[in-house]
Amino acid sequence: MDSKITAWASHSWAIMIPGILPIRHACRHCGRMFVDDDRTGERYAITGGTLRLERLSDEVTNRWLDGFCPGRPLLSDEDDLKTRFGETPYDRHDKIGWMPRSSEENRRTRNC
Repeated sequence: MDSKITAWASHSWAIMIPGILPIRHACRHCGRMFVDDDRTGERYAITGGTLRLERLSDEVTNRWLDGFCPGRPLLSDEDDLKTRFGETPYDRHDKIGWMPRSSEENRRTRNC
């Protein structure tokens, strides 16, 4: 008998809103949340509450699915929760004004 524990099984899962699709899992220890998308068969990391869910980046989903439960929320999870599916790191920086603007954008801003 194989007694190896999987990364998924290392979490203590609570099903959020049982009977409602998609199935949402939240770990009682680390707070990480996932959805089982019944339409696509995918499982991915999410953030949000009861009414609004946002899919996190594939990088975060893969890292969280491959890793064992850390047993508590991690400081690095705060940055992970700011990512979104289909977004590049450059998109995130641009939203917070970190990326330099083009000279055309600077001219339009000054003329407002």
